[in-house]
Amino acid sequence: ARMAIMQEVSNVFGAYDIGVDKRHLSLVADYMTFEGGFKPFNRIGLSSSPSPFGKMSFESTCTFLCEAAVNGDFDQPS
Repeated sequence: ARMAIMQEVSNVFGAYDIGVDKRHLSLVADYMTFEGGFKPFNRIGLSSSPSPFGKMSFESTCTFLCEAAVNGDFDQPS
C-alpha cells in the first residue's frame, strides 16, 4: 500500500511536470499507513493527530488553532 501511494502521488505530480523528492512522498505514505490501515492525508485524517502544530500545518489552520487554544492543547516537547 505504501509503495502504491508513493507511485500514485508521484504520477499525479508528474502529469504537471512537478518533481517531488521520493523522501517527501515516503513521509506522506508512511503517515497514511503507519497504523496498519489507510488514513486519508487531509484535514479529516490529520484531525486525529495529537499534535496541534501538526494539524495546523496542513489545512484549516485557524480552525485547528482556535480549537487548540480553547481546549488548552499543546505539543509535547521531545
